[in-house]
Amino acid sequence: MVSSTQAQIDALGARMESALDEIKGMVSSYDARLRKVENSDHSYQELLAAMNKNIDRGFDDLKNIISSYDARLRTLETQGASYQPLLDSKVTAAWKKIDKHEEDLVILQKTVTDLSFVVFRMEGVAKWIMGVITALVIAILIAVMTGKVTLLFG
Repeated sequence: MVSSTQAQIDALGARMESALDEIKGMVSSYDARLRKVENSDHSYQELLAAMNKNIDRGFDDLKNIISSYDARLRTLETQGASYQPLLDSKVTAAWKKIDKHEEDLVILQKTVTDLSFVVFRMEGVAKWIMGVITALVIAILIAVMTGKVTLLFG
């Protein structure tokens, strides 16, 4: 938006320079005419009236250019001002969302830590149970092998 405004300022400067060059050209042409007709008062009056008319027209053109530039600049500023609250609200919403995600991550981290502790405890209990079952199976096998226990199959 700044580069666009800068481009418009540059274009306005170029138009103003062109208008000033045109006015300078008119003044120099009238100055040349004035030198040719130095002896005639009537010619001076006509020449001065024409010069005045053209100079006034040139300044009116400059005023119009400047006022149109001001109107465009005001429009750009108004549009920029209307976008600012929208951008602020979107940035605020994004920060709220980030904060919520950070809270969720802290909760998830705590949950994972708690679950890893539970799994660690379950692993210990499972090893103890497997040890007891293994001891029972070995005891039963020894008892069967020594003949103290007989198994009834079919």
